Amino acid sequence: MRQKIVFVVALLALITGIVGFMGLLDKPATSETSAMTLVPEVEEEYVSVWRTEVALKKGQPLETIQVKKEQLPLSVAREQGVRADVKLSFNPSTLLNRNLNGGELMLPEYQTKHGEPGYVDLLITEGMTLYPLRVNASNMVNDYIRPGIYIDILTVSSPTVNLASTSDKPRHFTGVKAAMFLKRVKVLDLGGAAIGEDNVRAMTSNASDDMATIIIEVEPDQISRLALAQRTMHIEVYRSQSYKQATHVEVRNIIDNFTGVEELRGPEGMAKSGGGY
Repeated sequence: MRQKIVFVVALLALITGIVGFMGLLDKPATSETSAMTLVPEVEEEYVSVWRTEVALKKGQPLETIQVKKEQLPLSVAREQGVRADVKLSFNPSTLLNRNLNGGELMLPEYQTKHGEPGYVDLLITEGMTLYPLRVNASNMVNDYIRPGIYIDILTVSSPTVNLASTSDKPRHFTGVKAAMFLKRVKVLDLGGAAIGEDNVRAMTSNASDDMATIIIEVEPDQISRLALAQRTMHIEVYRSQSYKQATHVEVRNIIDNFTGVEELRGPEGMAKSGGGY
């Protein structure tokens, strides 16, 4: 009887040992599984990028309707050289420095801002040349004349007085006329101008000098005409417009009772007649 009890106890001990050993074998796997379930999943990080909707040409400003904003996984964006949200400039004076096809990523380095190296080269048209033109700045509205727009050049001339300086005004009106000298001239840059609250004023050595320098794009054949005009005429510039009437005006067109001086030469004794000034 006692041998049976010892046998049963020994059997139970053996079974307990086997169960405990099996538990030790399963414990590492269970711990690994538990550790895996405790690690949270890492969420994918996204960045904001811009993609072109249409083909874009070098030298043109960027408009909001030409690009579309989208979210791109950071892992994919890094392959395109993007590591943070892309910020673009939609200032009309900022120009593209390369051609882009539709569907391409638009990056900040594809834009050149006004004043940066190479900016003027993006504005000039093939076959054209640059010309620095000194103009009267009293009628130039702030930010109305800026790089990239087209202007009309107005001249006021007199056959007897040099009107190139704003301080010189004709004492006699005979022959004084105003006319559009050139139309649709592209502005490339503004040189030496200080922008005030209301008007553009040129920074010169003479505080009373109300002149400004603008860099324009013209055909080479126009250089000689412009060189002579800015040394003999009063010059103003305005944004290009369409005109319903002739742009050539003489003094008699605005002063009703004005007639030019006329001297009649003839035999001795013939009277000389003249008109008002």
